[in-house]
Amino acid sequence: MWKWGKLELGWGFAALIVLALLGGAGPALPPVLLAAACHELGHLSALRLAGARVERLRLNAFGAEIRADTRRLSYPREIACTLAGPAVNLALALLLARLTGHFTAAGSNLVLGCFNLLPIPALDGGRALHLLVSWLWEPLTAHRPPLRPPPHRRRPVPDRPLSRGPVPASGRLRHPDPPAPRHKP
Repeated sequence: MWKWGKLELGWGFAALIVLALLGGAGPALPPVLLAAACHELGHLSALRLAGARVERLRLNAFGAEIRADTRRLSYPREIACTLAGPAVNLALALLLARLTGHFTAAGSNLVLGCFNLLPIPALDGGRALHLLVSWLWEPLTAHRPPLRPPPHRRRPVPDRPLSRGPVPASGRLRHPDPPAPRHKP
């Protein structure tokens, strides 16, 4: 791992760049890396404007992770800081497509911005949704996974098969309880 001030580059990030270059992503790699850099600069700018102290920016094979002291930020400010990265990407996608016609860079920004808005916990959309639920209800509600529906919405689970009729087996219909063999006298 390489460190330079608050920036940390992991071996996975370097390996990912090398694999992308060996895989023939040479011309598309600079717009993608520039889109990712603009995304992280959006987060860093919003954090700085909100008054949060950035402790570390780590780049690894799975993306970037910003470690910041957000304890003093309100929920709306932290949500704004979380959504600042995708907002920068979506704004750049619109500007690049409209003004310059550079559709590779516009597409990179559009894909990165939309992907990060997915409500997956490791992405910006999941983090923003978590913060929104914590703000509107209580923080414990955001941490509780929806394992089961509420009791009034549960369906009873049958303890026996729902049907006693013929059951298809290997392309033929057979009766679940075959009749006993008849003996001829």
